[in-house]
Amino acid sequence: MLREREIVCANDIAERAMLDKGLDPKADRRQRLDFVKRILVSLHDLRKIGAVEKIGHARNVKWRLILDDEPENDGAA
Repeated sequence: MLREREIVCANDIAERAMLDKGLDPKADRRQRLDFVKRILVSLHDLRKIGAVEKIGHARNVKWRLILDDEPENDGAA
């Protein structure tokens, strides 16, 4: 998702990860929320090292992969 230069939210990444593992994101809300929290922790860590860009705030946050040849944005949108 991020590799394809898409702008995505953590929920989209979590659902894709669950499907890739053979899990149904709609069947178990608690498990999906756990995946979302774990994905968000990883995304925040990646933001600290400049690998992803955070776009927006609160529930409207989206994420985008920063390529090596792009200037880094401060995340303000």
